[in-house]
Amino acid sequence: MRRLQNLALRLSHNYTRTLWILKLDVTKFFDSIDHKIFLDILSKRTSDERLMNLFREIINSFNPGLPLGNLTSQLFANVYLNELDQFVKNELRIKGYVRYADDFVLKHENKELLIDCRQKIEHFLQERLNLKVHPKKLILKTYASGIDYLGYVSFPHHRVIRTKTKRRIFRRVNKKNFSSYSGVLKHCRSHSLKSRLIEVVGTTDIE
Repeated sequence: MRRLQNLALRLSHNYTRTLWILKLDVTKFFDSIDHKIFLDILSKRTSDERLMNLFREIINSFNPGLPLGNLTSQLFANVYLNELDQFVKNELRIKGYVRYADDFVLKHENKELLIDCRQKIEHFLQERLNLKVHPKKLILKTYASGIDYLGYVSFPHHRVIRTKTKRRIFRRVNKKNFSSYSGVLKHCRSHSLKSRLIEVVGTTDIE
């Protein structure tokens, strides 16, 4: 989130220019990872056949795609989508790019350029990685109007917790998990929300 805001600050020239945000999400990402394509990508990164055999064993142990909970899957996801990272950086030449797992955003002053990038990204993902962009999770809006990303809504000068996330916190919070949730709130404007949580849980153990 800090990376997102720092890039936005720089690209908008300290928020003196309108900045457009294109937010995209891959449909059923982990389930859609193509084993053959992924093994081809990995084979270009190592000549160690023992390592490749280990990769094959792990990858082919689950079908389709990769298991969401495996630690290796988190690493593999970054290796797989590094192909997209390089495409955005070297082909589209977009400096305002941030990705976390399969959620990614592009930032630019030119709205029409981002629309064109969207089409090129959709084509690249389909042709190169056999992935599809989720049609209902595609957002194009100004940064000043707030961008919902990774559980927070980010604005030029602050960020707040997403409403859906806030409601989930209130449903689940208790004394055992209180510290974890308060940690989430440290990264956004949340003074009044913290006060309400203290009342709900009945504790003052919060920074």
